[in-house]
Amino acid sequence: MTEDVMVERALAYFAIEKGHATNTQLNESVILDRFASWFFKNQSSWASLKIEQVLTYLKKQRRNRNLSAGSMKLEIIVLRNFLRFLHREKVLELDLADQLEIPKLPSRLPKTLTEEEVDRLIQVEWEDSPLGLRNHAIIEVLYASGIRVSELCDLRMEKVDL
Repeated sequence: MTEDVMVERALAYFAIEKGHATNTQLNESVILDRFASWFFKNQSSWASLKIEQVLTYLKKQRRNRNLSAGSMKLEIIVLRNFLRFLHREKVLELDLADQLEIPKLPSRLPKTLTEEEVDRLIQVEWEDSPLGLRNHAIIEVLYASGIRVSELCDLRMEKVDL
């Protein structure tokens, strides 16, 4: 089958069977189209694909496009999914996906406010209205408890032990 057909079939499979979101599908389409264009400059069939070629492609992508670790991880994940698809469709005899390691990204600590910024925030004079009281309560709860903003957003009155 031609490069376009297998890429299109893979994208349809990812969308329907795996339920990938629209933005994920767009990313997959760009990555797989780029990979197919590169691969078919020298090859005539997906059946001839070797892991060494995938690794060479990824090295060139990282170097030529100066990809971040997160972007490289996305490229590898999409290519792994595609390799699994090619094996599932019996285009590839071996499942090459396991030979591609997904890199671990360094964890980043959240940015925090300085002491001075926290002091200024706590000293703000909030308007004496329901909205002002709510905003003041939000700041006080965040400061006093150390919970994350996302946790505060999900907080329900029935979960609060006064």
